[in-house]
Amino acid sequence: MFTHQRVPLVPMRFPWLYGIALAALGPMVLVAGLVNGVPLLGGYLAGRILPDDTNVIALWRILVGFPLFVAWVLALGLLAVLFSIPWAFGLYVLATLLGLWSYYRVRKLLVAVGNFLFHPGLRSRLLAFRGNLLKALPDEPA
Repeated sequence: MFTHQRVPLVPMRFPWLYGIALAALGPMVLVAGLVNGVPLLGGYLAGRILPDDTNVIALWRILVGFPLFVAWVLALGLLAVLFSIPWAFGLYVLATLLGLWSYYRVRKLLVAVGNFLFHPGLRSRLLAFRGNLLKALPDEPA
């Protein structure tokens, strides 16, 4: 079972719509990850190699990944100016912003679609649990 923030997710009504949304937003996140591969890889490796305990993994990812990201953006901007292709840098910025904008939603969609495809019996049980929970908490919005 796949989880998002330790919660299993499934499509609520129209599973095919979740798949379409994933197909539409997923490539944006993929492209953003590819054009920012160097800082992402640096942060990932720092999180795997440098921490001395589990609670400092994110710290090392930030301490290495963010300065590497700033250097990466500056290097790409400088290359765009040197080669007179500012439109390429604009595309890079657009791809990065669209990927950041889509990332959280894509993670949730991946979990929901993955559970729907690989754990087909889970959907009915989770929707029944949700219904029981809403009955037990009548004052809460659905």
